[in-house]
Formats: sequence, C-alpha cells, structure tokens
Amino acid sequence: MMKFAKILKTGLLATALMVPTASLLADNAMQSIEEAVKSSHRTAEHMQHDPQRKPAMILEFAGVKPGMTVLDINSGRGYYSEILSSAVGAEGHVIAHNGPVYWAFMKETSPAGLAERENVTEIHNGKEAFDVPENSVDVALNALAYHDYFMSHEASSGELRSAINASLYQAIKPGGVLIVIDHIGVAGADEAEIGKIHRIDPQRVRSELEAAGFEYAGEADFLRNPADSPDKPWFGAEVRYSSDRFVYKFIKK
Repeated sequence: MMKFAKILKTGLLATALMVPTASLLADNAMQSIEEAVKSSHRTAEHMQHDPQRKPAMILEFAGVKPGMTVLDINSGRGYYSEILSSAVGAEGHVIAHNGPVYWAFMKETSPAGLAERENVTEIHNGKEAFDVPENSVDVALNALAYHDYFMSHEASSGELRSAINASLYQAIKPGGVLIVIDHIGVAGADEAEIGKIHRIDPQRVRSELEAAGFEYAGEADFLRNPADSPDKPWFGAEVRYSSDRFVYKFIKK
C-alpha cells in the first residue's frame, strides 16, 4: 500500500510538472509578443511609431497567443499584421483585411513582405464585410479604422455598418475577442462630423457593437492623452501620433 501511494504521488507530481500553469502560458505569450515587436522582419517606418502605438501592450490586452487566428481589420500598410505574423507563429494565421476604401489608398504601398509570409492571408476582395469562415477567428483587431466607416463613401451608412459588424460577429469564435482602438471624438457628434475630423465618440462604437451581439469587456487607458482635444482632426501634424485614443475590448458570447 505504501509503495502504491508513493508511486501514485510520484506520478501525480510528474503529471503536474508536465502541465503548463496559466502563469507560464501567459509568460510564454508575452515573450512571443515582445519578440514579435522586435522582429527584424518589421519595417523601420513602422517601428518608429511603437512608443506612441504601444503594440506589445495592445496584443497583451487582446490575449494574442501562438497558434491563434487573428483578423487585422483594414490593416492598411500592415503595421499590426507584421507583428501578429510573428506573434502567432507558424501554427497561427493572420488575415490582413483591407476593404475597398482602404485598398484604394493602400494597393500601391502594401508591404511586399506580408505576401511572403506563409501564415498571412491578404484579403482585398472589394468587400467591407468579412468573407472568412464562421467561428474561425480568435482575436479581431480594428486599429484606428472604425471612424472611417463614417466617411463619405459606400460603407458610410448605418445599415452597412450593421452588416459589417454582423459579419464580424459571425467570423469570431464564441469566447473570441474584438479590440477596437480609435481617436476619441466629441460625444454625440453626428456622422458628418465624425467623417470630417476622423474621430469618434467611444460610446457610439460601444453601442453599435453591442447591438451586433458583442459584450463589452473593459478598456485600457495606456493610449489616453488628456492634453489632446476631441474636436481636433487627428491627422494634424501636432497630434498625428499622440491623439487621445480609447482601447475597448469586446467578447463574443
């Protein structure tokens, strides 16, 4: 009996040592993110904006881990897609999406390096909605792009935004995360004003995404800048990379 108890105890100890703790998994994920931010595959142009954009903190807040599928919404020139490609690793997948409005601006400057990465799929198929398999995305990231749905173009109506958000909800897995980062605008501003100054009331974003079925799960304040003004166009030289920005997290239940 004593011998059996000793064997059982030893076996349980060995099993415990083989199972990674939550803390260890979190440490490994953070290490992957930090290494991805420092990756030599990134462009110098992108890296110079890291102090203002704080990508490691954003990806940690989102819970990005190796092996995940991540959707980079209106990814532009690939600032986040570059980092995410390294952070999710060979077993992960990055979908670098650009809707027709973004692609019209970015098609001449899309980084060639993204096309060479085996774990990145670029989508620019003329749709703002997300043509990806249902329940396939672990994390979706909309970085500084939600306000652009309010510009004067074919995706600027409330009805079309609802369709875009519905397709996003469908794409994300149950329990999956959506992160929205944007320039804070005047509370209650109408669509014309949002499209003019390229800023948005965070509560408007929250209400539209909650209407699509997402559950608000908190916010981070590390991109806040109280010295900025919500009625000042963010693309002015003095605020271009130092605007007051919100970072919201949503969950698909």
